[in-house]
Amino acid sequence: MTKALYPFVFGYLFFVLLFTSCSTGKKTESPAIDAVPLSSPMFLKINDAVKLKQILGEQNEWWKLLGKIERLKPLQKGISFIDSVTNANPGFKKFIEGKGIVLSLNPDGVSGSNVLTIIPLRMNGDQSLAENFIAEMVENRHLLTKKRKYDKVALYELTSSKKFDYNFAYSFYRGLLIFSPKVLLVEEAIKQLNSGSREKNAELGALLKTINNQAEVNIFINHQTGDDVFSTYLSDQMKKKASMLKYYSGWTELDATLKEDKIFISGFTNGDTQNSYFANILLHQQPGMSKIESVLPSNVDFFSSFYLSDIEQFFKDYHGYINGLNLFPKNQKQLTDIENKTGVSLENLFVEIFDKEIAESGISFGSSMKNPGKIWIMKTKSGSFTLKKMRDFQEAYFNSTSKTPAELVKEFRIDNQTNILCYKFPVENMPVLLFGNLFENVKASWFTVYDNYLIFSDSYNTLGKVVLSNVLGETLITNSDYIKFQSGLTSKNNYYFFCNSAIAYPEANLFFNSEISNNIVSNSDFGKFKYIAWQVSSSGNMIYNNASLFYNPNLEVKSKTVWQSHLSSAISKKPLIVENRFDTQNNEIILTDSKNNVYMLNNIGRIVWQINVGSPILGDIQLIDLKKDEDYQLLFNTKEKLFIVDRKGKNIENFPVSFSVNATNGVSVFDYEKNKNYRFFVACDDQQIYAYDSDGKLLEGWQSSKTDHIVYQSIQHFSVDGKDYIVASDLMKDYIFDRKGNIRVQTDVVYQHSTNNNLFLEKRTSTHEPRLVTTDFKGNIHRTYFDGTHDTIGINELNDSHFFVATNIDEDEEFEYLFAQGNQIVIRKNSGQILINPIIDGEITSKPIVFRFSSKEKKIGVCCAASNKIFLLNSNGTLYSGFPLDGCSEFNIGFIGNDASNFNLLVGSPDGYLYNYMVK
Repeated sequence: MTKALYPFVFGYLFFVLLFTSCSTGKKTESPAIDAVPLSSPMFLKINDAVKLKQILGEQNEWWKLLGKIERLKPLQKGISFIDSVTNANPGFKKFIEGKGIVLSLNPDGVSGSNVLTIIPLRMNGDQSLAENFIAEMVENRHLLTKKRKYDKVALYELTSSKKFDYNFAYSFYRGLLIFSPKVLLVEEAIKQLNSGSREKNAELGALLKTINNQAEVNIFINHQTGDDVFSTYLSDQMKKKASMLKYYSGWTELDATLKEDKIFISGFTNGDTQNSYFANILLHQQPGMSKIESVLPSNVDFFSSFYLSDIEQFFKDYHGYINGLNLFPKNQKQLTDIENKTGVSLENLFVEIFDKEIAESGISFGSSMKNPGKIWIMKTKSGSFTLKKMRDFQEAYFNSTSKTPAELVKEFRIDNQTNILCYKFPVENMPVLLFGNLFENVKASWFTVYDNYLIFSDSYNTLGKVVLSNVLGETLITNSDYIKFQSGLTSKNNYYFFCNSAIAYPEANLFFNSEISNNIVSNSDFGKFKYIAWQVSSSGNMIYNNASLFYNPNLEVKSKTVWQSHLSSAISKKPLIVENRFDTQNNEIILTDSKNNVYMLNNIGRIVWQINVGSPILGDIQLIDLKKDEDYQLLFNTKEKLFIVDRKGKNIENFPVSFSVNATNGVSVFDYEKNKNYRFFVACDDQQIYAYDSDGKLLEGWQSSKTDHIVYQSIQHFSVDGKDYIVASDLMKDYIFDRKGNIRVQTDVVYQHSTNNNLFLEKRTSTHEPRLVTTDFKGNIHRTYFDGTHDTIGINELNDSHFFVATNIDEDEEFEYLFAQGNQIVIRKNSGQILINPIIDGEITSKPIVFRFSSKEKKIGVCCAASNKIFLLNSNGTLYSGFPLDGCSEFNIGFIGNDASNFNLLVGSPDGYLYNYMVK
């Protein structure tokens, strides 16, 4: 039994060390803990092994995934062993159920590691039950039993014949069953019980009063010897950090609660305040609410941050800590040399500018990066003051040496209106000089100041991209998933480690040894461990730990964007790409959001201006050239007003125009002679159609008759054979007017029009005269000719939610009819015959858009907002390469920059981002 439990314990310990989270409560200690040798580097108490194996059953997705790591496979075998034994032997299940089983992990230099297991015995015959179980095992496995006394206590050693290598020792003592593959550990447990020295260990004793027996597992870590447990699993970089555990504190106790989609751990760290422990430094710092995420890019792989309420006290305590342990003497010498050269104390400089928050972060800006870029960032009391002090130090340092770099200042150009200055920093190892191994993996090669934050980076390029993320509002604090995750953490802390494992798992080699990291990197499902976080806070005379891991089995890795820009809310209409006549290589983007904001963005996604128009915009935003100077204005309306806005976001003279009654459709603009003498048409809820001139006045000479029902679709203008036709459609009828509002074509056919669709003009071909085509609420095709005749193609297969588009897909003489409803697209010939019928993986929520990629190549774009997916189909119905992509709005495809070899696709996200994808 012991040997079967050993891999379970070993693997479980490793699992808990990797993935940690929270749980609280105070219960009395288990007497089984009294038998754990004080020299044990780690032990844990499983509060109910039967419950644990149920939680970690076959239905647990993250548990199965962890089995992909070779080192953790024994863990799953151990759980399977418990399951098989309890199923086959109800007596064994009864024996272990509900008991606090203690497992102590004890490394040694000969056999690797051994586990000491301690099980409390009840008064109702548990010992007899255990003795019978052991006797049965001895008989079945043909074991040899040797009984002897140790410290007057009966101790049994079991060994196998030569055929099997099976050895362990056990003893019944003081109501406990104690066993291990290593007889010496059983002896140490007996010795521990006899010595009664548990009460003498104040560091551990205080923690025993804090444990939560309702958690699945309580974990105890001895910091003086704990690195022996961790090191074998860690990368060389992390082994160095593990070796510092003995300087951190005395003991830590963590309560682990396991769920199907998350893991929580919480507990306290305790150390003698008279000892030189790093944790004691944090006891003198008040926890606070850090806002460092407001400047970290949203694509951060991981970050670790400190909230230091008193930086002067921190440095005072820190110096006492490193001097007492004789740590980092070279750092102190270098700091002294720098001060002698420059007359500036780096420590005093940072005390002068520092404002409570500091962080290190790894950030990936693209798949081409072998390792994430690194930044080191701190909040300052004043950005302008900080920049001056940093420039003064830069100048003083380089004046004291002959090695001045060619570029002290370098401009990072974001766009034509925005650039930042990056400054060369002369002391690349400055973070480790001031903070030791807390930030030993960051090079402070370049720096800049942004919004009162001093940002250092290992490269000029990384630094510029960090600032660009801030300019675009693409920071971690705006990420809705992160905000939701953060709500489960404590609001105040002194230290915070966060890892976006969904994107950071390819960098597993930064944390784990090559065997484990290779197992992780080779399986993208590890990206379904969404976030990992660990928080540390001072709490009286102890340190409180709070951590969590979230797992999402349905999580998909998001497609890479060129950039993404954060808006006030989700976009509400298809983005409009506008040619910039002042810079033809950098087009502009116009869009609206659900909070009634209208935006202009430049080609890198920076918001140039933003205005609020008070109500939702009806219909589409349209471009006009009212001043006839080749510049453009934006034309649109709400139900209350008609707007014309210039390219700077300002209302032009006479606008907005207030409607006397509410509008019911989007404004239409007509330019009959193509001379930019515009007419604007709007239908209102009094069932009248109103026309305005370019000055915003009602158009003289226009007088249409009242429609039978309210008009919701935009008014349309068609020119056929030199004649103008103004067309409106209400619920049941089409109206075809001339320029003055008189009926030009009498339409006597009445049918219930489909809600989502307007009329399309099919020009004259060899087979038919010009005609207007649309659908009714059942999907039947209705065609109206300009002589008033009408014909119908019966479909009767759809409902009123369908979308209809008449377009020339194959570039022949005739139009094709495109239908979309549910998850289906149907393209028919104009005779009604089906050409193709592709199925989409999601419900189509907006009208399909036909994009022209070349003179002979068209694509069909559809959006499935509920599943946050967009699709691009070839004209034959097959899915275009690289799709689907994430997005929940109508999208647009075009050129926005100077790269004419690839298209840009612009689409909105549910959490208020505009995504820019590259489409080849």
